[in-house]
Amino acid sequence: MQKALPDRAIAAAQKARALSGPRPDILALHGYILARAGRRDDAMKALEDLRRLNQPRRPSPFQVALIYVGLDDMDRAFEWLDKAVDARNWETPMIKANPIFEPIRSDPRFPALLRRIGLPD
Repeated sequence: MQKALPDRAIAAAQKARALSGPRPDILALHGYILARAGRRDDAMKALEDLRRLNQPRRPSPFQVALIYVGLDDMDRAFEWLDKAVDARNWETPMIKANPIFEPIRSDPRFPALLRRIGLPD
Protein backbone atom coordinates (compact mmCIF):
# COMPACT_ATOMS: atom_id res chain seq x y z
CA MET A 1 0.00 0.00 0.00
CA GLN A 2 2.90 2.35 0.70
CA LYS A 3 3.97 1.95 -2.94
CA ALA A 4 0.42 2.67 -4.18
CA LEU A 5 0.02 -0.88 -5.51
CA PRO A 6 -3.25 -1.93 -3.86
CA ASP A 7 -3.83 -5.06 -5.94
CA ARG A 8 -0.41 -6.43 -5.02
CA ALA A 9 -0.89 -5.48 -1.38
CA ILE A 10 -4.28 -7.21 -1.25
CA ALA A 11 -2.86 -10.34 -2.88
CA ALA A 12 0.04 -10.42 -0.40
CA ALA A 13 -2.30 -9.96 2.56
CA GLN A 14 -4.62 -12.70 1.30
CA LYS A 15 -1.65 -15.05 0.93
CA ALA A 16 -0.47 -14.18 4.45
CA ARG A 17 -3.95 -14.95 5.81
CA ALA A 18 -4.03 -18.27 4.00
CA LEU A 19 -0.61 -19.25 5.31
CA SER A 20 -0.99 -18.02 8.87
CA GLY A 21 -4.53 -18.96 9.78
CA PRO A 22 -6.65 -16.77 12.05
CA ARG A 23 -3.94 -14.44 13.36
CA PRO A 24 -5.32 -11.08 14.49
CA ASP A 25 -2.26 -9.12 13.38
CA ILE A 26 -2.52 -10.46 9.81
CA LEU A 27 -6.30 -10.05 9.71
CA ALA A 28 -6.01 -6.44 10.92
CA LEU A 29 -3.41 -5.60 8.31
CA HIS A 30 -5.54 -7.23 5.61
CA GLY A 31 -8.53 -5.16 6.74
CA TYR A 32 -6.44 -1.99 6.68
CA ILE A 33 -5.22 -2.75 3.13
CA LEU A 34 -8.75 -3.45 1.93
CA ALA A 35 -9.94 -0.18 3.43
CA ARG A 36 -7.13 1.87 1.86
CA ALA A 37 -7.87 0.18 -1.49
CA GLY A 38 -11.44 1.49 -1.32
CA ARG A 39 -13.01 -1.88 -0.58
CA ARG A 40 -14.98 -0.66 2.40
CA ASP A 41 -17.43 -3.58 2.58
CA ASP A 42 -14.57 -6.10 2.53
CA ALA A 43 -12.73 -4.09 5.19
CA MET A 44 -15.83 -4.09 7.38
CA LYS A 45 -16.08 -7.87 6.92
CA ALA A 46 -12.43 -8.20 8.00
CA LEU A 47 -13.24 -6.05 11.05
CA GLU A 48 -16.16 -8.36 11.92
CA ASP A 49 -13.90 -11.41 11.48
CA LEU A 50 -11.27 -9.79 13.70
CA ARG A 51 -13.74 -8.98 16.44
CA ARG A 52 -15.06 -12.57 16.44
CA LEU A 53 -11.66 -14.02 17.31
CA ASN A 54 -11.30 -15.26 20.87
CA GLN A 55 -8.54 -16.45 23.14
CA PRO A 56 -5.78 -17.25 22.63
CA ARG A 57 -5.85 -15.17 19.46
CA ARG A 58 -8.01 -12.33 20.65
CA PRO A 59 -7.32 -9.08 18.77
CA SER A 60 -5.79 -6.15 20.57
CA PRO A 61 -7.48 -2.74 20.54
CA PHE A 62 -4.51 -1.55 18.47
CA GLN A 63 -5.38 -4.02 15.72
CA VAL A 64 -9.00 -2.86 15.64
CA ALA A 65 -7.79 0.76 15.45
CA LEU A 66 -5.63 -0.12 12.46
CA ILE A 67 -8.68 -0.97 10.35
CA TYR A 68 -10.46 2.21 11.43
CA VAL A 69 -7.42 4.24 10.33
CA GLY A 70 -7.68 2.55 6.94
CA LEU A 71 -11.37 3.43 6.80
CA ASP A 72 -10.57 7.08 7.62
CA ASP A 73 -12.82 6.83 10.67
CA MET A 74 -10.61 8.85 12.98
CA ASP A 75 -13.09 9.03 15.85
CA ARG A 76 -13.26 5.24 16.06
CA ALA A 77 -9.50 4.93 15.47
CA PHE A 78 -8.77 7.20 18.44
CA GLU A 79 -11.39 5.41 20.54
CA TRP A 80 -9.60 2.10 19.99
CA LEU A 81 -6.12 3.62 20.34
CA ASP A 82 -7.20 5.00 23.71
CA LYS A 83 -8.27 1.49 24.67
CA ALA A 84 -4.88 0.19 23.49
CA VAL A 85 -3.09 2.72 25.72
CA ASP A 86 -5.33 1.78 28.67
CA ALA A 87 -4.48 -1.89 28.05
CA ARG A 88 -0.78 -1.01 27.83
CA ASN A 89 -0.65 -2.70 24.45
CA TRP A 90 2.94 -3.19 23.29
CA GLU A 91 2.10 -2.16 19.71
CA THR A 92 0.80 1.30 20.58
CA PRO A 93 4.14 3.19 20.59
CA MET A 94 4.52 2.27 16.91
CA ILE A 95 1.99 4.94 15.94
CA LYS A 96 4.73 7.54 16.03
CA ALA A 97 6.94 5.83 13.42
CA ASN A 98 4.70 3.51 11.40
CA PRO A 99 3.66 5.20 8.11
CA ILE A 100 0.25 3.53 8.33
CA PHE A 101 -0.62 6.04 11.03
CA GLU A 102 0.33 9.12 8.99
CA PRO A 103 -3.36 10.07 8.49
CA ILE A 104 -3.91 10.54 12.24
CA ARG A 105 -0.78 12.56 12.98
CA SER A 106 -2.33 15.90 12.02
CA ASP A 107 -5.32 15.31 14.28
CA PRO A 108 -5.25 17.49 17.42
CA ARG A 109 -5.79 14.36 19.55
CA PHE A 110 -2.52 12.81 18.38
CA PRO A 111 -0.09 14.77 20.63
CA ALA A 112 -2.21 13.99 23.70
CA LEU A 113 -2.20 10.30 22.75
CA LEU A 114 1.58 10.34 22.43
CA ARG A 115 1.89 11.92 25.88
CA ARG A 116 -0.37 9.23 27.36
CA ILE A 117 1.92 6.60 25.86
CA GLY A 118 4.96 8.41 27.26
CA LEU A 119 6.40 9.55 23.94
CA PRO A 120 7.41 13.11 23.08
CA ASP A 121 5.10 14.84 20.64
